[in-house]
Formats: sequence, structure tokens, C-alpha cells
Amino acid sequence: KKSAKPLLIVLSALLILSLTAVVFTYQLPVELEIKRNIASYKQEATYTCVAKLHPNIIYETTILPLKDKVFLRLVKNINVTFTYSFKSSPLGENTSIVYEPRFIVESPGLWSKSFNLQEPIKVNSTIFTYNTSINMGWVNSLIANITREIGVHTSKCEILIITDIYLSTNLAGRNLTKHFTPMLRLTLEYGSGIITISGLSHEDKSTITETNRKEAYLQAFGFTVKVSDARMISQSLSIASIAALGFMLFMVKPKLGEQNKLKTLIKKYSDIIIDVDEPPNTSSLIRVNSLKDLFKIAQGIEKPVLHVNKGEIEEFYVVGGSDTYYYSYDVKKAEEQSDI
Repeated sequence: KKSAKPLLIVLSALLILSLTAVVFTYQLPVELEIKRNIASYKQEATYTCVAKLHPNIIYETTILPLKDKVFLRLVKNINVTFTYSFKSSPLGENTSIVYEPRFIVESPGLWSKSFNLQEPIKVNSTIFTYNTSINMGWVNSLIANITREIGVHTSKCEILIITDIYLSTNLAGRNLTKHFTPMLRLTLEYGSGIITISGLSHEDKSTITETNRKEAYLQAFGFTVKVSDARMISQSLSIASIAALGFMLFMVKPKLGEQNKLKTLIKKYSDIIIDVDEPPNTSSLIRVNSLKDLFKIAQGIEKPVLHVNKGEIEEFYVVGGSDTYYYSYDVKKAEEQSDI
């Protein structure tokens, strides 16, 4: 029998490689998600505000487009124009738009009054416009009446114009339903006497994607294989390597055990063992059954044990007068040997 050590090394290396492959392949996805843009859309809304003022010195005009702020005491009315547009690629089909403007006067965290400017209106176009006007005299009167009624003064009130827009369309075979709520905010700062304006422009845009799945592949050593197949192959190699390695260890375990016993005995009796190159020249050889017996004979007749190493064969001799006792150990046939 040839030595099992090279085969054990090969099987151990194969097991390590296959287990590494198992860990690596299980970190890879079996399927890949591929996203593709199939449509895009954008809703745009703009509030345009123009204030009608009392005669004044500071602005030198009674018609003032509003961008950010204006003095509260000078404003009689604020005319508001709302413009909306919907764009998409590809063009939407069966597009329906319903809008409903609301008007709110409130003292944040204290009270709020809401009014519908119009009933819900359905349009069949992707663009529409409506106009409304804020009478500041009426607003100031409403705020004053509520303040007297509740007995709580406030330093700030807000006017909100909210347009609820309900969009329904079909884009690239997908039904799209959106609720868009652009809001204009006019803040009345009574302490500073200023009206500040925010929320003039609004935008809602997005992309519709389509997700496809396909099997993931792995390239290694010039080959392209599916990740799922690579997992199966690495698992199979691991199982086969474990089985083969276990079988080999089971087969060589007796031999290794005998070799360990031999080394233990040699170490124990090292003080009476002498290594020599050649066996003693004798005509009478008596083979003993075990190395232990040979050591007992050596101790009994107070003679050294001569050790000859012939590679995979270990020979031990004790010369006692005309008789020579010996024990031979063959590494290849360790499992067939009698007890050491």
C-alpha cells in the first residue's frame, strides 16, 4: 500500500476550496433585478399673485405683482391666478383631471376656517387655469370678529389657498392615480405689518419603472455558469470531499495509532536504544512478538537495543550471547502488525 498522506493532503485542500466556494456562491444573488424606465411624468402648478393697493408713496403704484412680501395696511385685494399642467412621456391615455380649490383663514394652533372656492371641476385637458380674489377687508373683518368672540389675540394669521388635484391616466399600460395639493401661503404678521408669501411654484414628477428578473451567472476559470448551478456543484464537492476524507481517516487511523505507540515506546526506552546503520552479524535470530517484549529482554540481560532505520521498516535487535532477539515493524503493514 502506498502512503495515504498525499491523498489526505489533496482531499483536505479540495474540502477547503469547495467550502470556500460554498460560502462565496451563497453571497451571490441567484436572480438579478433589472429595472427599466418605461414612462415619466411631471405635474407643475404655479400661483401668480397681484395685489391691488391703496394709494401710497412707497410703491408709487396701486397694482403690485407679489413675489415675497408686501405691507399689510396697503393691500385692498389680492388677485390669484392658478395655472396647472401635466406632461408625460409617452403621452397619457384616457387622462382625467378633477380639481377643487379651497380657501382657509387660520391662526396656527388656535383656530381655522375653511371655505370652498368652487365645486369640484372636471377637465379633459392636461392644462387648466382658474382665478380667484382675496378681499383683505373681508379677511381682516373675519379675523377681528373671531378674536372678539374667543377673547384671544394673535400676532399672526395665515391665508391658505389649496388646490386639490386628482389625476387619473394610463401610462405605458399602467394606471396612474395621483393626488396633487399645491398650496399658496400668505402669512399676516401683525407685529411687523407685513404679508409674506410662499408656495408660488410646485412640482410633482416621477418615473415609472418595469422590473424584470433573470438568472445570475458567474464567470470562473473561463467558464460561465449559473449561480444556482455553482452553489449545487460546490455543495456536491464539499459533501464528496468530506465523505472521502472521512473514509481515508477511518482507514489510516489504525496505522497512525500503531505508529504513535511505536514513537511512545521508543521515547520511553530511549536511554537503552542505540541507532546503528547495519543489523548485528549473527547466525541465530529469535523474533519476539512485540517491541515491549524486546525491551523487557534487554532490561533483563542488561543489553542495549540496536535500532536500524530502513525507511518504512524499523528493526530492533538485542544481542544476548549466541542468540540475537529482534523485532521488525513495517510502516506499510501497520494495521496487519501484531501488538507493538
